[in-house]
Amino acid sequence: MMILNFWHWWINELSILMPSWFRLLFFTNRQALLFIRYTNFQVDFYGMEAGVEKKLAHFYLHNEGKIQCQAFFEEHSNWQSAKKVLLLNHHQVLRRNLSLPIAAQENLNQVIAYELDRYTPLNANQAYYSARLLGKNKENNQIYVELTCITKKKLNYFFDEFMAWGMPIDIICYDYGLENIKSESQAQSYNLLSKDLHPTRGNTTEIFARILGSIFLLLCAVSIIFPFWSLSHRLSELERQTTDAQRKAGQVEQLKSDANLTLELASTVNNLKQQTPSTTLILKELTGILPDNTWLKSFDLSENKLRLEGLSKSSSALIGLLEASPYFEQTSFVSPVVQDSRAGMDMFTLETRIEHHAHADGSL
Repeated sequence: MMILNFWHWWINELSILMPSWFRLLFFTNRQALLFIRYTNFQVDFYGMEAGVEKKLAHFYLHNEGKIQCQAFFEEHSNWQSAKKVLLLNHHQVLRRNLSLPIAAQENLNQVIAYELDRYTPLNANQAYYSARLLGKNKENNQIYVELTCITKKKLNYFFDEFMAWGMPIDIICYDYGLENIKSESQAQSYNLLSKDLHPTRGNTTEIFARILGSIFLLLCAVSIIFPFWSLSHRLSELERQTTDAQRKAGQVEQLKSDANLTLELASTVNNLKQQTPSTTLILKELTGILPDNTWLKSFDLSENKLRLEGLSKSSSALIGLLEASPYFEQTSFVSPVVQDSRAGMDMFTLETRIEHHAHADGSL
C-alpha cells in the first residue's frame, strides 16, 4: 500500500513538471480533483492548474446556489467527472500531535482506534479519523503523528448536504493546502470518509443503519453527559438546600433577636407599671387628700402627668395637699384661678407629676 501511494505521488509530481501538451498526451487518463471549501453555508470550488491553486466558483448553499452549481458543471463539463474533495478547516475538525512508539507504525490506524478516547473526547465509535506521519526519531524509538478526527454526526451532515445538491463527495480531509494534496492517492491517505459512506449509498438498509448509528451515538453521548449532568444537578440541589438552611438560620436568629427585644420591652413596661401607681390608687389618694369643699370636673392622666380641673373654696391649699402626698410632685396651676360668682367658688386647673418610686400598694 505504501509503495502504491509512493507511485501515485511520484507520477503526479512528474506530471506537474511536464509541458501542458505532454500532460494532455500522456496523462489524460488521470482524473482531476475538484477541491471544495465549505464555511458559513458558502461553497467555493478550487482546482490546481500547473501547480497553482485557482478559485473556480463561489455559491451559497441554498436553492439558487444549487442552480448556479448545476450551471457551472454544464459550462465546465471537464469538472463534472472530477473527484470531489471536501476540505475542512481547523474549526470543523479536531487535531492533535501525538508521539507513539515506532512499532505502532505498522498498524497505526488500529492503534489510534484503540487509543482514540485517550487523545480526544471521542472514541472510535463516535468519530472518523485519519493519521498523518510527520516524522521519526529512531534514537528514542518514537514516531510523530498528526491525528485529525471529526464526529460522525458532523461528517454525515456535510456529506448529506452535498448529496442533496446532487454532488456526492468522494473524499473528505483536512485542508493542508492544495499544494500538499497533489494526487487522489495522497488525498485518500488523509480521507476521513468511511468506506460505508459512498456516493451510491441511499438504499433502505443503509439509511436504517445510519439511523441506528445515530441512535447509538446519541446513547453514547447521553451515557457520557448524564453522569456529569446528574452530578451538576446534585450540586445545584445541595447549594439550594444550603441556601435554604442559611436563610432559615437567619430567620431563627432574627426571631431570637425579636424575642429578646420583646422581653426587654415587656420588662421595661413591667418596671414602669411597678414604679407608677395605678389609676385606681391615684383616684383613691385624691379622694383622701382633697377637702370636702372641692369638686373635680376633669381628670386627665397621660403617662406620668395628671391634669385636674374643678371648683374649690380653698384652691390655694390644693398644691400643698398634693405635694404632701407620696404620689405627686411638681404640682402647679397651669392657668389663673377664676372666681365663679354663681357658685361662690374658685375655678382651677392644675397639673402634677406622678411619683415613679411609689409602689402599687402605696408604699414608698
